[in-house]
Amino acid sequence: MLKPKKSFGQNFLKSKNIANAIVEFLDVKEHDVIIEIGPGLGALTEFLYQKPKKELILVELDKDIYRLLEEKYKDAKIINIDASRLDLATYEKAKIIGNLPYNMYANILINMINQEEHISKMVFMLQKEVGERLISNSKDKSWLWAYANTYFEVSYAFSVPGRFFNPVPKVTSSVIVFNKKEKTPSFPKKDYMEFLKKLFSNKRKMLKQKLNIEDRYALKRAEELSLEDIENIYNTLSCLNKNAFTSTPAL
Repeated sequence: MLKPKKSFGQNFLKSKNIANAIVEFLDVKEHDVIIEIGPGLGALTEFLYQKPKKELILVELDKDIYRLLEEKYKDAKIINIDASRLDLATYEKAKIIGNLPYNMYANILINMINQEEHISKMVFMLQKEVGERLISNSKDKSWLWAYANTYFEVSYAFSVPGRFFNPVPKVTSSVIVFNKKEKTPSFPKKDYMEFLKKLFSNKRKMLKQKLNIEDRYALKRAEELSLEDIENIYNTLSCLNKNAFTSTPAL
């Protein structure tokens, strides 16, 4: 039995009931391409492997686990790569699932959102407080919250206490479901992401101190904005071809 490696942030799920429940949220169909990120010892893979599907792709960075998966899941495609660099260009409407490492989740999630046009659904296990900040009705908004919710309907499925993992983490995990929205804006992702990062920097500041902004938003703070507000502000600034952020606070 392979031992979890701290360098990869590995915490292996050991409950079959929870693993099955997570897989059920992915709603696997016969025509689906399924991508599992960080399968580890195969807690989720066992259930994914049994389901009728078009293709199962396992993305595993740990070479020791990669070799183990090669021996065990002969009918799956197994890729030894960092999931934050995974290219989805050859896939269409893939469904993605995984227990994301606590120390790597952000880069992986950003890479997936960057390629949202190739995805229909994602189900990820994340640290609970991280998951709570990503759901659509989060009270603790961030630029990543805005980025994820621009393209996906994000919801909280259930919590998973640490006792169901090996080794036992000091935190509770959460299962978060990302359903791709039917209609999404065609923003240039790099520009939009940069806009969001700047918008939520010093997020307690009023927007007039950071933006050349119209009056109805001037006295608001980033955390008070709805997703519709954020998209409207970005659209307005883009259409006016204005320098979005002031070099000095606006008067």
